[in-house]
Order: sequence, then C-alpha cells, then structure tokens
Amino acid sequence: MRPLVLEFPGDVRVRALDTQFMVGSGVMACPVLEREARGRECYFPGGGSEWYEYHSMEMVDGRGGREEETGRSRRGRKEGGGQRTAEGGERIEGGKFGGRKGMRGGGETGNGRKEREERGRSLWIPAPLSTLPLFIRSGAILPFVSDPGLQTAPQILRGEEVDLRVFLTNNGTAEGQLFLDDGETLLSKGKYSVTELYFRNNSLIIRPIRRSKKFCKLIGEIIIVGFGKNVPVHSVSLMGLGKIGRDFWSYDQEYQRLVIRDMRDLSTCHYNRISILF
Repeated sequence: MRPLVLEFPGDVRVRALDTQFMVGSGVMACPVLEREARGRECYFPGGGSEWYEYHSMEMVDGRGGREEETGRSRRGRKEGGGQRTAEGGERIEGGKFGGRKGMRGGGETGNGRKEREERGRSLWIPAPLSTLPLFIRSGAILPFVSDPGLQTAPQILRGEEVDLRVFLTNNGTAEGQLFLDDGETLLSKGKYSVTELYFRNNSLIIRPIRRSKKFCKLIGEIIIVGFGKNVPVHSVSLMGLGKIGRDFWSYDQEYQRLVIRDMRDLSTCHYNRISILF
C-alpha cells in the first residue's frame, strides 16, 4: 500500500489525503470510515488518469472536472440524484459512470507565483455494506485468480488458471506484470516466474521474462475495456492460429468490453500475441 501522493506528486489535493490509498500503482481504495455510512466522497486524482470502477468495470468521470466553491456543509446533504457536493463532486447512482472530460487548473504558490497543478475531481460514491469502493487506474493490466478462495501464494500455485483484466488508456495502451512464487523460498534461490503484459497497437502481448515450469499457469478469461464507443470489433486472432471463432470471444459495444475465454493454448510461460481487428 502507498499514499496517493507517491503516484500523483503534481496533484496538491492528495498531499494531505489520508483516507484513500493505492495498492501498487494501478488500484485505488476508498474505504468507508464513518459508522452507518452508505457512501462517501472519493477523490480521483488528475494528471491525465482515468478510472474504472472495479466491480462493474465501468468508466468513472473522475478525470479532472473543475471544482466549484459552495457554502453548503457536507453534513447537510440530503439523498437525491445529481446534486453537487461541497467540494464540487457529483453524486453517482446505480453504478453508472460517464464522461471522459478532463482539464488542468492553475495553482498559486505562497509567494504569488502561479504554477500549473494537476486537478482531480471529487465524486460521491454509493457504498453498501457488501461493497468496498475500489477503482482501477487506466493503463493497468491486472491478473486475477479464477477461484476467489485462492488467496495466499501456495494456494494460488495449486490453481490452474489466471485471468487478465485490461483497462485501456485513451490512446489504447496498458501494461502490467504477473509475478508468481511459492511465498516461502528466498528470491535469491530463483524459484519464481515473471511475465510481462502489454497492450499496444490493438494487440495484447504475453511475454515471459523469467520462466519456471512450476509456476506456469493457463490464462482462462481475458477482459479488455475502454476501446471507445462506436468502435466495433470484427475479429480476434491468436499468434500462430489465426482468427479464432466467435464461440471464444464476445464484444459489448455499449460498455466497450471485449471478453475472450476458454483459450486453452494460452500460458504465462509462452510468448503470445492476441490481435484485435476493428
């Protein structure tokens, strides 16, 4: 875990923000800290980052709206749709997130000299007891274990598959890494594997840089989001096999979500490329 200021040093709002934190560089947690609260205001840093809600994988409009000063106290907020918070945020209802607008504002230092600063946006996020507000930074590729019951490194090793979630930036790129070990042996013993993951030029690249047969995993399901609306997917190809049948992939144009599944030839220990034709 790390404070947001390490990832967004140019955003002055995160310097004193201690109620949210990052997990790695791609996941932001916004826990509810007040008793009986059913939601909270979350701050989405600027700097050109876009955010996806973890559970729905929908885009969040937290990329830099202008804040508005109001005299209303946040304690006086009543239930209702679409009203602004005291910090310029907007209420989000029902898990629907919209927009791709962004901006940077100008700040002023103590000596009166103006400087450019990255500005984010505060949004009211519903958070029932069963849901921890989690958000994925655009440009991240996150590996997941297929069985939620596998949590420790030895447990994950007993599983057969990993899934991939790809969250594209506006320019259609993302990257990540899969590291696997037994959770016990010192790294100096060399008992681990590392696989680099890239999405570039409409292709997902799986590139092992350290292989170990013990830590090889099949890739079960791949979900890629953020292609942009009005961008239909015509075909999906796997290196060495050509186009794959529609039984193995589906695309939801409204939610900009491509799902590829049951590709038994994909492994974290073998170089491969999945190409998408629009």
